[in-house]
Amino acid sequence: MLQSIKKRVRKRLKPRNDKIYIVPTWVGVFFIFITLFMLLVGAGYSNNLVNLLAFFMFSLIFVGMVVTQSQVKGITLENLELMPAFAETESEASALIQNPNDERFGIEVEIPELRDNKSNLAHLKARRLNRVSWSVPVGGRGKHRLRKVEVHSVFPLGLFYAWKVIPAETEYWVYPQLRGELPIPEDEREGRADSQYKVTVAGGDDFKGHRKFLTGDSPRQIDWKAHARGRPMLLKEFNEGEPPHLVLNFESLAGTELDLEAKLSQLAVWVQDAYQRSAHFVLRLPGQPDLEGRGMEHASRCFQALASFQGAPPA
Repeated sequence: MLQSIKKRVRKRLKPRNDKIYIVPTWVGVFFIFITLFMLLVGAGYSNNLVNLLAFFMFSLIFVGMVVTQSQVKGITLENLELMPAFAETESEASALIQNPNDERFGIEVEIPELRDNKSNLAHLKARRLNRVSWSVPVGGRGKHRLRKVEVHSVFPLGLFYAWKVIPAETEYWVYPQLRGELPIPEDEREGRADSQYKVTVAGGDDFKGHRKFLTGDSPRQIDWKAHARGRPMLLKEFNEGEPPHLVLNFESLAGTELDLEAKLSQLAVWVQDAYQRSAHFVLRLPGQPDLEGRGMEHASRCFQALASFQGAPPA
């Protein structure tokens, strides 16, 4: 009964902040049945003690209903955010909930559009903004949108389940799975060839400093001007400059037996590896402009491009 009612509410296109739903839990149904049974027994046998106990249990039912409903009354959702995650893993969800009244207990937050996600029981402090965080399993890659959040409680007796559905427009990214064992194609370079790179290293203009002259060093790198001023024989050193750029090319996987999702997963592994190495790299996807750079922001752009990639355009 409870699940069927919740499914109907979750299908509502325009949930309302002020609408609260409440139904008895299975414990509550059993408690109500026992209370009615005791009331019938007390009335049938004219037993005042049984009647007193039955009316006391009825009072617990009504008080529990009111208190449970009051736990979710008035609270609003200020913001919902999901951190980017890789496919088939978990993301970190964070909700900012405004509690304008007294303290609330036993509050749970759930995203009904995702499977198997519930926050831990939260205590909302009175008249302030509260943050609730929990883990959310994510599905396939892409840019996804969420439209509602469910806040519910069974506090204090667990006899009733009260919940409200709050609109929440937010988007989050799911990147391709990190799956693949192929090495980064180190032989592909952007711009300069290896021979040009070595010449730049030897004769670069970016002066780094001096070191002592050692037997076997080339005399051409000795700082003769410094030696003429009475200093010992010192060797000039230069910075090696920027290394060649790595090119993470979708077309380099054309000769493999990988399908589209496996290729994107392999590229995601390469992007992760290049980012961890602080390398300057280029992601090249068919029909899209090259993404070039380094660092966390560049890696995020690459992951988003992989997540939204739908396949090579027709020739």
